[in-house]
Amino acid sequence: MHHRIEVVSYPVFPYPPFERNPPIQGSPLSSRWGTSSLCGDSDVAISVAALDLDLGLPYNPPSMLKVKICGITRPADALAAAEAGADFVGLIFAKSPRQVTARIARDVVKALPKGVEAVGVFMNQPLDAVRAAIKESGLRFAQLHGDEDPDFCRATGVAVIKTFDAFNEPSLERLKAYDAFAFLLDIPKGAGPKGRARVDHEWALLAKRHGKVILAGKLDPENVGAAVRKVRPWGVDTCRCTEKTPGVKDPAKVRDFIQAARLAHKETTRIKVRTR
Repeated sequence: MHHRIEVVSYPVFPYPPFERNPPIQGSPLSSRWGTSSLCGDSDVAISVAALDLDLGLPYNPPSMLKVKICGITRPADALAAAEAGADFVGLIFAKSPRQVTARIARDVVKALPKGVEAVGVFMNQPLDAVRAAIKESGLRFAQLHGDEDPDFCRATGVAVIKTFDAFNEPSLERLKAYDAFAFLLDIPKGAGPKGRARVDHEWALLAKRHGKVILAGKLDPENVGAAVRKVRPWGVDTCRCTEKTPGVKDPAKVRDFIQAARLAHKETTRIKVRTR
């Protein structure tokens, strides 16, 4: 039996949940927050992402939050992250306690299951060196963490995640010039204990108008949920906050981080419907 149901509540966001991923024209949810003909027989709370499965709606739901676990130095840690639900693992080629060689990176790439991508992280390194590392490692993604310009990004030959760590108007204008796969927002390196504690969430909301945003910057299992609820990013990134020691991951922290991030994302994509 079919019943009329209507949206009676939804989370408060900087913009409505469907604005950037609107329902298919003509679908039950295409008329903004109006009533819809669906099947059901009680008050229920359902996830937007599950509407098409649970209720048969022709709706293209928001994609699942992407999670990147950075600072991977061992294939075993990469596999553990993938098993915990990570979408990306970061391999740092820039100077760092977590720096890897192309050989290690290649071993990680080969060990990853289908659907999980390795990202090479570079910072102000020569283009030839970046391209050589990408080719030798078999990478399809590069994260550029320095002053690389749009031409440099295009010349890598792979999908680029461009990092920004200054949250002001000139920086936003710079961001608009990049045709990047995504933008990773991080806190400045070497900021010290008195430096910025987290990414500017208001600036992140502005950046979302120009591409996919990945939040980073001291995110851990305890604070990632609040960041996701505030910004509703495309993805989140963590590095040292999920380690035992530099370069060695703590599987429990990785698992807790991913679970906390995904739970927060699920909560921000829920609507409440009432049958009548």
